[in-house]
Amino acid sequence: MPSNYESIRRILHDRKAADADIVQQVFEDRCFGGEYARRRNYIVNHLHKKREPVPASRPAVTNAATAAPVVAPARSSSLVDVNGQAAVDLQIEVAKQLGLEYTKPVATRPPRFGDRIDNNAIQLAHEAMKKKRDWLEAEREEMYNFAGMHYVYGQHSEPVVTLRFARENPDQLGMASMDGTISICRVLHEKKVIRTLKGHTKGVTDLDWASCNDYLVSASNDKTLRVWKTSSGKCLRIIYGDTEWTAVRFHPSNDNLFVAGNMKGLLRTYNVSTGRHQFETKCSGAVTTIEFDHTGNNIFVGDAAGYIYAFTTRRSPNSVSHQLKSTFKKSTTPMFTKADVINSLTFMSWHTCFSSPALLAHCKDGFIRVYSLIERRRESIGGSVSPRSAGYSGIALQRQIPIDTQFYKSKSIFCARGAFIVSASEDQNVYIYDIFEEPSRVVNRLSGHGSPCLAVCWNQHESLLATSDSSGMVIIWKRVKIASDDS
Repeated sequence: MPSNYESIRRILHDRKAADADIVQQVFEDRCFGGEYARRRNYIVNHLHKKREPVPASRPAVTNAATAAPVVAPARSSSLVDVNGQAAVDLQIEVAKQLGLEYTKPVATRPPRFGDRIDNNAIQLAHEAMKKKRDWLEAEREEMYNFAGMHYVYGQHSEPVVTLRFARENPDQLGMASMDGTISICRVLHEKKVIRTLKGHTKGVTDLDWASCNDYLVSASNDKTLRVWKTSSGKCLRIIYGDTEWTAVRFHPSNDNLFVAGNMKGLLRTYNVSTGRHQFETKCSGAVTTIEFDHTGNNIFVGDAAGYIYAFTTRRSPNSVSHQLKSTFKKSTTPMFTKADVINSLTFMSWHTCFSSPALLAHCKDGFIRVYSLIERRRESIGGSVSPRSAGYSGIALQRQIPIDTQFYKSKSIFCARGAFIVSASEDQNVYIYDIFEEPSRVVNRLSGHGSPCLAVCWNQHESLLATSDSSGMVIIWKRVKIASDDS
């Protein structure tokens, strides 16, 4: 039989055959369990006006009594016509001549929706799913194993309340201590303190790196904000206030802008070049933590009254507009209570568990709360909804994890794999939680501190974890590398 594979494929897929009805029939047969080979052979014979002759001789059977019944093949050969009747008649005729019984073939087709499935198949599917789930759980168990302590820093005599790795630099770590100093350390190969920033007269409450890592901003209880040159340790600018500064953050993409909050609940944006504030707004309580999202267009603020605020920046990066005020307290009336102080906020642009942006809040009432954020979409001309976000319209509580936090400002952070969080605890341990399923469970516990743990921080590739405590000791933990880290 003449065959041309490319021509046949062109006929079947591009529908360039002379008889379109036949091609459509072939397509339907392929989709609904028809005999594709039989249809293909018919099209070839139809186009070339040829048909192979039936062989004159048939194989002889010496012992017809012991021979097996003739069973028609499930797939027809090139001798059949469009209905396959010629092949069936030929098989019946051969069976009669040999004195055998003809068995009609059972048509086979792929399973369809609504078909009954064998119980054994269901059992096998459940076993396969269970094996995959057990494998994933075992992998999650080993995801954040640690090889032990990488290095220990003890140059501070007072609590180290903030730890911050340089942006996109896994080797430099900044430490803010209540002894009024800031340490910049190397943690990978040459483990040492490379610079100590002195100038604050009271405890340093917060610090942050600029996007270029050339500058560092710090907040202190001495009512000043300071901008430092990290390469020389020189203080470039001092901004004075009328109360203690409690939180500060550089803009993720604008090194000339940072946001700071103080004990009076004032949130201000400052221009580094001029030292003047561009905008300010008032919160219900003292500002305790500030967090930008990944775009820099949204700012999240937590205060001592237990409220979470969200602000969006306008086109000018030096101005801020109020967008959202939300709380997880039962009472909607703002109340300054120590039990509801928000110690830290951490933003994640997309959380796999909730299929939305997420916000992690470590609260002083003894709970870590994970929220999913509801995005507000910007409407474009014509009434259609733009995919760009116009801020956040609300938050929804997804997870709530109890933690030992009563007296100190302990903190928690997301891991790069959003199903895990790391939290400092006042019981002198650091916990790693798996929040993929409810209830959340502890997958690892790091014990090494001799006093309540306060701050935690990952480096860029999550190869090192830095933790601090109330005695001023900082421990660098080395994570065990697994195969999935390279994927």
